[in-house]
Amino acid sequence: MGFFAGPEEETQALRWMNNRLSDKNKSMKGKKHEDLRKEIGTLQSEIKTREKQLKLDPTLPENNFHEDVWSRFIFCISGVEPNDADENWTAPYEFGEWEFVNSKKISIGHSDKLDHTYIPRGGGSARHYYTSPPDCVTWELTPMTQKGSTFLIGKAKVAEIDAVCSVPQLPAEMSSAETAKRVLDRTRGPDEWQRRVDEKRVISISRFIESSNENIIANSAILFAPDHNAVEVDESTGKVKICFDKFLDNNQGSWSDHKGKNDLRPIWLIDGQHRTRGLAQSEEGSQIDIPIIFFPPSFELAQSAKIFSEINTLQKKLTALHTLYMQHRFSIPSPLGKRDFSMPYHDGSGAITNKNSRANHLAYECAAYLASNKNSPLFDQIKILDQNKSRSTIMTANSWVDFSRFWFTDGGVYGPFCEETQDEINTEVENYFNAFIQTCNHDKWPDGEPRWPKGGRFKSLLQRHGPSQALLKIYPDVQRLAKSGTPGVIPVVRFKEILKPLMWVDWIDPKFLNIYNRAGERPRTMLRIWMIAAIKEKKVHPHDKVMSETISSVIGQGILAPPGNSKLEVVSPNHWPIRNKPVEILALQPNNTLPTSSWTIIDSNKVNRTGEYATQVAKNGSVLLTINHEDWMNNVSKMTLRVDWHNLISPPGFAEISLKKA
Repeated sequence: MGFFAGPEEETQALRWMNNRLSDKNKSMKGKKHEDLRKEIGTLQSEIKTREKQLKLDPTLPENNFHEDVWSRFIFCISGVEPNDADENWTAPYEFGEWEFVNSKKISIGHSDKLDHTYIPRGGGSARHYYTSPPDCVTWELTPMTQKGSTFLIGKAKVAEIDAVCSVPQLPAEMSSAETAKRVLDRTRGPDEWQRRVDEKRVISISRFIESSNENIIANSAILFAPDHNAVEVDESTGKVKICFDKFLDNNQGSWSDHKGKNDLRPIWLIDGQHRTRGLAQSEEGSQIDIPIIFFPPSFELAQSAKIFSEINTLQKKLTALHTLYMQHRFSIPSPLGKRDFSMPYHDGSGAITNKNSRANHLAYECAAYLASNKNSPLFDQIKILDQNKSRSTIMTANSWVDFSRFWFTDGGVYGPFCEETQDEINTEVENYFNAFIQTCNHDKWPDGEPRWPKGGRFKSLLQRHGPSQALLKIYPDVQRLAKSGTPGVIPVVRFKEILKPLMWVDWIDPKFLNIYNRAGERPRTMLRIWMIAAIKEKKVHPHDKVMSETISSVIGQGILAPPGNSKLEVVSPNHWPIRNKPVEILALQPNNTLPTSSWTIIDSNKVNRTGEYATQVAKNGSVLLTINHEDWMNNVSKMTLRVDWHNLISPPGFAEISLKKA
């Protein structure tokens, strides 16, 4: 499975992400948000381009855009890099939330008398509607006594638990005064003390159980039965009987477990609500048995709440690095292709059956090889777990996997049908890093200082967690150039030949660090664009030209310079849009600029008519802008078009052209 389940889900997801990004952009004011707004604009342009591609060809395969689109989206919304976030940080959105933009009806639930299950907008706890009350549910559980208190343990089907259990959750909104009253009066709001259901976790669990036949849920749900005439409990035998006709509401022949906003289900689900609700919204998950712990009415509510509180205040979420470590160690499947580690990923003949799992395993194990091999240039420099010191590492393992796994996917340098063994791949990547460091640390620097310092607290640009990703992203281009005419494993000397145009990049220059050591995708993208262009041109320029602040848009030079100006040219036969005959304008992208261009269209009445043309993404070094006829064009005599091209330094490069009505 790819990043999305198919073109329909991808289209829905891209539209959802674009709407969230637009809302975020509108909410930000002031110059301090300028960089983040640029990140948002760039991502929205790429999303729009992908949407157009899918409209033309829904079968178009996923590409490099998908590898980090979700992490880029989360950064644009939160300003936090997910891979480098604090362990207590929580992402503002869960992958898959677009499925619950609107409420929906599904046919999943308990009993053949189920008419439908209603899932409210945003997901979460569902409501069930029946044509008539289902038969009573009976559970045969095992009594257990501890310190004079009896409770029951056993198993139950998820659909049954979901059908008979409510959650004593807090209201969605409550005044401070009301909350304070509950603090002072413990009897106030006795059935409102649980945290509210988190729709994001419900989505995640539903996707998890559907993603693989190997995925299971082994955690117990904890249930409490307050006194209710619908519930019969025999503590001596462990038999529990719950009858629907004694709690469902009959509204003109439609029987529901809700009446207005009131949840009528008699059993309280005091722990495991997200597991239960998530599984219950899955065709497969709703039919599985899960372990339960059942507290009968004789078990005091205070005891049940105490157990819930202890479970939820003492548990701690695994960090991203620890989760990745566990996923690899125990071959844990995932609905997200970029984190699917299910095994085996090939059949008995060696044919690859799970390309995502192969890519993830090889990427993670390559990082582990480089970090553990004492002769490796990255020995002890990749952060595998949180216990590793950040000061000595240049990258986290989850970033490594995110930005190197595409080496191993279809079309990658080490794709499923490559001839290299895993050992040969690891050696080749090791040679690349050795070559890069030797390219940085040549003996011609006037100050004699290394540009890839070894140890110590000071780091060059590419020894820092964010920018170091550029080394992984340029690797396929470097590897392909080096592989040409080179049999076997590419040696260090061959990699050095390819990397030679980078020898005078001053990776420790303070101004260089200040400009490129920023959060977000733009600095990494700009660095990658400059490096790849310089490498492909194969020319070695002197230090003063490479680090120039004035040489604009020359490949391999001016890494600190703003963009040079561009060109605009009308390439259609007509020079003014008329019905069914648009004007086509070609804009050439200057070298050393980001591919997203900014456009402005001003008519002869000084009115801004830019609209949907505001941002355009260059393809193969140019943008072909098509301007269709609109009614406002009948009332003007001219329009002036301006395109701006950006890198990380101001001012932008630009070009301008005026169209005049004949």
